[in-house]
Amino acid sequence: MSNKQINIYSAETDKSLEIERQRLNNVLIRAGLKLVTMETGVAPDVQALDKLDKVLQYSDCSIHLIGDEYDYVADLKMSFTEYQINKALEYVGTKPWFKIFIWRPGYLDPLPRNPEQRNLWFSLRNKITSNIVILNHHSPILVAEDIRTIMSVEQLQKIDTEQSEIYLMYNEIDEQYATQVIDLLQDVATVAHTEVSLSADLDYEHYVVEQIKASVLPVIYFRKASSWASFFVQQVWRLIGGASFDKIILFVGDDAEPENLDITFDAPNVQTIITGFELIPLEIKVQLDRIKEEQRV
Repeated sequence: MSNKQINIYSAETDKSLEIERQRLNNVLIRAGLKLVTMETGVAPDVQALDKLDKVLQYSDCSIHLIGDEYDYVADLKMSFTEYQINKALEYVGTKPWFKIFIWRPGYLDPLPRNPEQRNLWFSLRNKITSNIVILNHHSPILVAEDIRTIMSVEQLQKIDTEQSEIYLMYNEIDEQYATQVIDLLQDVATVAHTEVSLSADLDYEHYVVEQIKASVLPVIYFRKASSWASFFVQQVWRLIGGASFDKIILFVGDDAEPENLDITFDAPNVQTIITGFELIPLEIKVQLDRIKEEQRV
């Protein structure tokens, strides 16, 4: 995928979320994405369905809003929302970078009220892959930011990484402590590491994602940089695909700073450990051994 403007298909939605869709479209345009739409209304005709194929061919990703209503179309024998998602899924096989973003606004109830819409929602959550990203932000601004960030990473070319068992990420503030952890781990495993510095000329988002893919166990370590780490782990988790990613991120804090005891990130595939500095290398090695044993089974 070349470094070009991102084309996003804004899928038709039911009437209850049309105003929210228009808000999102405006934000996407302001964020620099090229909007691809098919203004056909809720009951599409054959000509409109032909148009759907064309707009998806032209798109790099799609965004689908999930509300409470199931906008059933008799000719399709399903809702138009579901039909559009199914068509988008067909393009994942032909365009590996193609992403399908599913947004159920956070101000709605966790589950759709309509039983058929609820079944669709369960189905989508069960088929999460690296090409499907489910979002539940309240604001379209945050939705647009996630889409822009994830798709920008997809557009960048591959960079050099090193195969490693452990990949340790830390802030420059914690360099002296992280270096000691790395030295101890290197006696028992291969270790790659990244020191994040605000002054460095490095595309951290892209590099970190690629290095995580080349490692067995990604680790985010912090002692004094707890505020940075809390933001960074969320950012990394979103970039690698969230719940759909097939690796564990170890989020490790040093309890030498009392405020670290209250820090956690509760998300699928993220494990938080807050412990004493001398135990951190051991905890990381234990988790690495467990993963390697599971891979052998």
